[in-house]
Amino acid sequence: LREAGAAPRLRVETPDVAVAAAALSRAGLDGVSAGDGEVTAHAGEEPPERICALLVGEGVAVRGFGVVRPTLEEVFVGLTGEGFDVEA
Repeated sequence: LREAGAAPRLRVETPDVAVAAAALSRAGLDGVSAGDGEVTAHAGEEPPERICALLVGEGVAVRGFGVVRPTLEEVFVGLTGEGFDVEA
């Protein structure tokens, strides 16, 4: 199920959301999304350490950086479009 589901995403915690989002887009990463204090993007093929170095090189203050993999439940919902209620 994990292999059939969503790809991992990069998650960057930064006060420089706009700069980080622009840098990730210029680096060719897809699915760049900026929120309150964080930016995410599809991980792609580029090694995460290179992406982090690119951000720092562009002047982005990186407070946190990681690769977020979807949970099994998120993969299931992504494949079926349905969740399940465990409290019923």
